[in-house]
Amino acid sequence: MIFMDIKQTISKHFNDYRLIKPKNKGFGDLTIVIKEPIEKKLKTLKKELEKMEGIEKVEQKGLFLNIFYEPISYFYNSKKTKTSGVKTMIEYSQPNPNKEMHVGHLRGAILGEALARIIEKRQPVIRATLYNDKGIHMSKTILGFLENKNKKEDTPKFINDCYTAYSKLEEQDEKYKTLAQEILVKWEQKDKEIWKIWKNIRDISIKGFHEVYKLLDIKFNAEYYESEIYEAGRKVILEKYNEGIVEIDRSGNYIVKLDPLPEKVVLRSDNTTIYATADIALTEKKFSDYDLDRCITITDNAQNLYFKQLTEILKKFGYGFGNKFEHAGYGTVTLKTGKISSRKGNIITVFDFYNTLFEEAHKQTKGKRQDLSEQELKDIAKGVTLAAMKYYILKYDAKVDMVFDLEKSLDLKGDTGPYLLYNYVRTKSIIEKSKIKPTKVTEVYTDKEKEVLRMLSEFNTKINDCIKHLTTHFLAKYLYDLTSLLNSYYEETKIIDNDLIKMKNRISLLDEANSIIKEGLNLLGIEVVEEI
Repeated sequence: MIFMDIKQTISKHFNDYRLIKPKNKGFGDLTIVIKEPIEKKLKTLKKELEKMEGIEKVEQKGLFLNIFYEPISYFYNSKKTKTSGVKTMIEYSQPNPNKEMHVGHLRGAILGEALARIIEKRQPVIRATLYNDKGIHMSKTILGFLENKNKKEDTPKFINDCYTAYSKLEEQDEKYKTLAQEILVKWEQKDKEIWKIWKNIRDISIKGFHEVYKLLDIKFNAEYYESEIYEAGRKVILEKYNEGIVEIDRSGNYIVKLDPLPEKVVLRSDNTTIYATADIALTEKKFSDYDLDRCITITDNAQNLYFKQLTEILKKFGYGFGNKFEHAGYGTVTLKTGKISSRKGNIITVFDFYNTLFEEAHKQTKGKRQDLSEQELKDIAKGVTLAAMKYYILKYDAKVDMVFDLEKSLDLKGDTGPYLLYNYVRTKSIIEKSKIKPTKVTEVYTDKEKEVLRMLSEFNTKINDCIKHLTTHFLAKYLYDLTSLLNSYYEETKIIDNDLIKMKNRISLLDEANSIIKEGLNLLGIEVVEEI
């Protein structure tokens, strides 16, 4: 809020200026660079800024004004935020229901939930996912199921094995690709036997997905199924063909020309639908169902071009919401063992991955806390494991590829979720041992305490950065840097003191910091533990 007040004050005197955040602390918290050399106006501006609440002093260096915030009032001023009624839908996760969810799926689910929580700080959010429950991938799984019907099991692993087995057959003989397309045609003709097998496969897979979402504390407001919307999409394509917007290429496929982007097939020559067919109808349904102001779809970077094409198709088809539709891509997740592929069968499921981390977290906790019951150990280990999984993914810029290092993710001394949990518990313990009830900070006594307050003041700025760029690493890095700063503060400062007023202010400062750490972790989908 104070930043906007400063801008308004400057604008009364100057039109041509820049605001920068100095890297050198000696230049204050904010520097105004004036490009109009009018000395009298500059001195007037300096005097007005010095009278503003939250500003400690203003120093003039030529055409530069260096503003030093009064740390306490600036911190409490920074906690005031504006919200809007902009209704936003975030669609994320979108696993195909012919497999188990594996480590490769984790990033989309964890990132999407974190962004939903962060954006929800500013505006209403509707969480959605899409199950692509029709298509060639489902046809292959049906054929794999028929090949292995004597081994029938009602588990996601069996469904995944069916898909993998058929994919391997397809690599050996081209005829299997033709068979899969024939099954898709039968499915779209609503063949009873094919639909019975398909529904069984889908339901088993989605039940497994819901178990993963429960573990990750993800709850969707809307779950869409491609099988329920593809026909509406096909109808739209045929209508736009009659209007001359959609054309037919030499292969008989229905296409949309999108110069300078590559043309996009929106319906196959045999009249079977593809992702784009359904996505056109899905986007229309989203805006119709929820009267949205904004719709964000989060997928991996491999879909970047496709969603550029889809956005242009929506505009070309004349939908008014074309400019309200956005896509955010994220990079791949690999392990040290290499890339993950359901088709090739080299996957580590979410639960296998979780259990591996859990066993190590449990072992570490038991070694340090032999005073706890087995259930207490398990509760802590679960919290540590989820923090390790989520934070390690969210600390990277969403757009870059990453390698997940299981050992590093649990390190209590590194840039990890467990490190943040440990320091949250440590700070909480100091506050409790003081027997002081935290209140509002009224005074600080050292430069380090001013530094802590200034960093606390940046919390909402980091939230805004995450919203603007649709990535979470700004907030993750902030929490790590804040925690590291608190550690250096402990080393330099005597918190428990005979001076009760001083001790109360310091305990209150720690309480403000811990509240922000707890809230920040919650926005990343991480629940704090009360002991570790």
